[in-house]
Amino acid sequence: EQISHMSAVMAQFGFTMNVMTLVSSAFSNAKEDAFELSKGIADLDKVTAEALPSNTALRKDVFALGNEFYELGSVVLKNTAIFAQQGHSVKKSFDLARTSMIASKAAGLDLNEAVEFLTSTTKTYTELEGKHEGIVDRIIAVEQKHAVTAKDLGNVFKVTGNAAKLVGVTFEELLGIETAIGSVTRATGTAVGQSLKTIFARLNSPEVRQALSSFTKVDTFENKNGQVQAKSF
Repeated sequence: EQISHMSAVMAQFGFTMNVMTLVSSAFSNAKEDAFELSKGIADLDKVTAEALPSNTALRKDVFALGNEFYELGSVVLKNTAIFAQQGHSVKKSFDLARTSMIASKAAGLDLNEAVEFLTSTTKTYTELEGKHEGIVDRIIAVEQKHAVTAKDLGNVFKVTGNAAKLVGVTFEELLGIETAIGSVTRATGTAVGQSLKTIFARLNSPEVRQALSSFTKVDTFENKNGQVQAKSF
């Protein structure tokens, strides 16, 4: 009975804390309404060519999304404006802001990191444009199966995505390389990303490309032991 009572007390405490959090979030949003939301709406209006929804409807959507992830309305608007600035519709920008918040909570990234990760990844691997949810699902799935964090994976893509794409490394291949290195070395994603960036940059240098090209032109033969050797001149 004592254990049941304790469980009931803990459950009640958890319920109370959830209610307090929701009330606090709602109060924060209401309080900042007069100070920040008008500015956020004006900033969003500047970066989109389409007409915004009515003020009441827009604030309702902002509050709903903010309360869902315990974020202030001004934060929701700021991230929505970032995606709108990239040419997305207001509706799509809200969807992407929501995806970035999911990435933030699920992958351990702060919200700015999540937005930057999704933006840099889709700008580098343009074939993934419009597949933001799939990107988040992929790195979370890898985290669950391997000894590497989604945050480290995200940091690798931010640091070395462009260099990897230039030498023909795909999104999935870069994800696999980072997973293999990170799982063994336990190095941070930033450290792994910087190392890979250096490697990829050197692979793309004229000297290395010429050397690699020369290797492909070397004549070979099979010796008596069945081994392939280069012909000597």
